[in-house]
Amino acid sequence: MKLRGAGGLLIIFSVLFCLAEPSAGADQCLISVIKPGNRPHLELLHQKFSGQLLATVPCRIYLQSPNADEMSLRNSVRKAVAVGSNLIVTYGTGATLAAKYESDPVPLLFADVYDPVSLDLVSAKGFPLQGSSGIRGDAPVQTLLKAFLETTGNKQLAILYDSDDQASTLQANSLKEIAKRKGFSVFLLPAPPERQMQAVFKELQPDVGGVLLVQGGRVSIDSDSIYALAREKGIPLISQGYGSADQGCLISLETDPLEQGEALAAMATEVINGGDPRQIRLVLPKKVSLIVNLSVAEQLGLKVPFDVLSMVTRVVH
Repeated sequence: MKLRGAGGLLIIFSVLFCLAEPSAGADQCLISVIKPGNRPHLELLHQKFSGQLLATVPCRIYLQSPNADEMSLRNSVRKAVAVGSNLIVTYGTGATLAAKYESDPVPLLFADVYDPVSLDLVSAKGFPLQGSSGIRGDAPVQTLLKAFLETTGNKQLAILYDSDDQASTLQANSLKEIAKRKGFSVFLLPAPPERQMQAVFKELQPDVGGVLLVQGGRVSIDSDSIYALAREKGIPLISQGYGSADQGCLISLETDPLEQGEALAAMATEVINGGDPRQIRLVLPKKVSLIVNLSVAEQLGLKVPFDVLSMVTRVVH
């Protein structure tokens, strides 16, 4: 994604400067950001965070974009600590879990994290447990499940996730328990390598009403083939991933990466100005969008009920 205007140039200059000499000087504040992979919503989040932070406080941003595997993420966190970072910022559940074990004693702020309470990042009341806080990256999935059930009339649901990705596995197990409490019959579907994905969809039981995609790992990497196979097999997809309804999901429940970037910049400013990170409570997303793709619904032969349409934020035609 291109960074436009003076704000974009400022971000690029800051990052390049930090990469050339990442250690913090005596009077300089160094913020290390770990943004795994090349996911568009994280680009939006980072652009908002960086632009607002650099316009508010004098600091340098050292950006790392490692692969999303655990070892790469942990190495990036270790490097952030080694260069003398005053604050570490992570995007995504995987990067944040890596930082949870490697960032001490540097304060940690995070965004785009699924259920930080269940990961022991914050308490049930939203206060940090280990000097880490941030903004939650997901909205309660119950709304998504309700819209799916009312549209399809089916309570048989598969959850496709990357079993080799710790963050995806934690999220899949959590979603399974939530769906079961809502009366769904749920089974977990580990994502195979792309060349074997067709066999997975072919072997789905005919009574399965849809597939819930857990973003991250192989599911995100192979998303194009997953959408294509779902269209071919006539299987509805639902997701909490940003932009997934525009890509081909029947229904998505999405949080706003720009809101997350803005909230994260405000938290970072507070820490840079001397605030105690242990007193910064978790922020819950307010800008949540329920999106229905009517074109996909038509292809699947589904009529979206008025009750569902009355809940949606936006429709895709």
